[in-house]
Amino acid sequence: MPDHRKVYEDPSSYLEFLTSGSDDKFESQHFERKEVGRNNIEVTPPELNNVRNGITKTVSAFANSNTEGGLLVLGIASDGTISGIDHLSESKKNSLTPSSSICSAIRRRVPPVPVLGFFFDGIRAFPSPPILAI
Repeated sequence: MPDHRKVYEDPSSYLEFLTSGSDDKFESQHFERKEVGRNNIEVTPPELNNVRNGITKTVSAFANSNTEGGLLVLGIASDGTISGIDHLSESKKNSLTPSSSICSAIRRRVPPVPVLGFFFDGIRAFPSPPILAI
């Protein structure tokens, strides 16, 4: 498996890996992907809430399972299909990024550890493929 930091920096070079046909070939303690609706289909508020909950759980799992962190990719389905995020309005995209509500939910799920810190490296939106990497 590639280094999650390298995939974050240059996802187009790892497109075959990102679009693996099964989560068994992709997901690990360093990688997770989530679909955020499909093109031409309205994403409902409950669906967005489910995605936000999934983001919280994934980031929490990364923080609790290893010291290297991980990469969460939004816009790729579990079968490897790229649905992207271009079909989402700007406000819906913004609601998926680590806002104060998502960050406080993560803080509630991650037990305080005095030695280790939680470092959020950032969010990158990529035009091709149209995905969001956290």
